[in-house]
Amino acid sequence: RVIPLVAEEGEGTPEEAPAPRPSNDKREARRLAAQKREQMAPLRKKAQAAEQEIARLQKAVEALDAKLADPKVSGDAVAMAATAKERADALKALAAAEEVWLEASTTYEEAMAAS
Repeated sequence: RVIPLVAEEGEGTPEEAPAPRPSNDKREARRLAAQKREQMAPLRKKAQAAEQEIARLQKAVEALDAKLADPKVSGDAVAMAATAKERADALKALAAAEEVWLEASTTYEEAMAAS
């Protein structure tokens, strides 16, 4: 008995591979991806701006910590209180910036994943 490896003309197998897609589909996919990135750009920019603000505020807190450790400030109750309040305000702003970053980056990542 002979089993043909290749189907003869006119004989179709039910599990034939789909025809290759034309290159227009790749172009369309790239165009749609670019369009989606463009639509998501404001969210990405918002997340990046929040990252920069977080970095700035972290440096400010570090500077205030160093100032609080300075013997000149620690010996002056008024300067110590003012610096401590400034540090607390910076920590509040840092927490707010982290919240903005978390919300923007989560929304951006979810939107990009939902293709």
